[in-house]
Amino acid sequence: MGEKAIPPLLDVLAQAESRAVRRKVFDTLVGLGASAAEAALRALPGDRWYVTRNLLSLARKAGYHFAWFDPDPYLASPEPTTRREAYRLAYLDPKRRTTALIAAIEESDTHMVLEALAELDNGVPSLVASSLSTWAVDDSLNERIRLHSIRALANSRAPVVLSALMAAASYRTRILRRRKMRKPDAVVRAALGVLVQRWARNPEAQAVLALARRAGIDPVPPATEESNG
Repeated sequence: MGEKAIPPLLDVLAQAESRAVRRKVFDTLVGLGASAAEAALRALPGDRWYVTRNLLSLARKAGYHFAWFDPDPYLASPEPTTRREAYRLAYLDPKRRTTALIAAIEESDTHMVLEALAELDNGVPSLVASSLSTWAVDDSLNERIRLHSIRALANSRAPVVLSALMAAASYRTRILRRRKMRKPDAVVRAALGVLVQRWARNPEAQAVLALARRAGIDPVPPATEESNG
């Protein structure tokens, strides 16, 4: 099956009522590579939200690399799964990646936030590091988001990160300003793990790590940190 099959297959993908049929056609188009990816983008927007989502997903999986495509209109879609696919395309574009990450971590959809945090394994832009540092110490947030934020901060050497990690693991008493460890939980151990991995030579970090050792609290390195899924 060659490139001539792409237009009719896209028509079936857009019109088929059966999910099974759409899935089979989708997989066939993915196998046709970059030509199918480009055709999918040129077919946007779909007349139904799931058609738009499927076209964005198809473009990514079939080999998206088209600088001419602007995903921004789809990042504003009211449909979360459409926005999620648009973000995934934006992450692949070096010129759009940072802006997309900043937008994604402000999403109300937890899955989109966690996916954006996972994208930070190869480096954290300074603007993103500031937000993540705030999340690391915000105990009102979902623990998974705090843990993934701390894990991402292992890839940043911004000064604000050290302060956040220390605050996530410890606190100062109000009157004497003595530093004490927080109750040892997954967040505390994750913060200590990043301090061990990235800041072990820093005197302030060393003081917190020494305090943790005296309290019998073991750090959890970022590579092994787990957040229940």
